[in-house]
Amino acid sequence: MRHSAYRLSTEALTYGTTVIPAGELVLASLLSANRDPAVFADPDEYRPGRGQRHLAFGHGAHYCLGAAMARVEVATALRLLTSRYPHVRLAAPAEPAAYNESPVTIGRRTLPVVLRP
Repeated sequence: MRHSAYRLSTEALTYGTTVIPAGELVLASLLSANRDPAVFADPDEYRPGRGQRHLAFGHGAHYCLGAAMARVEVATALRLLTSRYPHVRLAAPAEPAAYNESPVTIGRRTLPVVLRP
């Protein structure tokens, strides 16, 4: 999954104390998207029913064409997993998470779970 996007600035702008000239290539990190506590209650928790105000599939001209399919796939996978393993749980909830270290992709290296029918 991509967690950054390159864009070309169309006009000069200032962001904080940084000046970005027109025509500059900018790498935008999307890792903090959907984590604004002013918009989302408990922004660091995974909540699949949170609503449609998130940015995971982009916005406007950059909206993901596969968004509807991705939502159906995730809903189907979670429904099948929980119907087959209704008692699925994390194997080690106290274990600190280890994440991939990359400026382009992010995710847990492992997510140990216990599957019991």
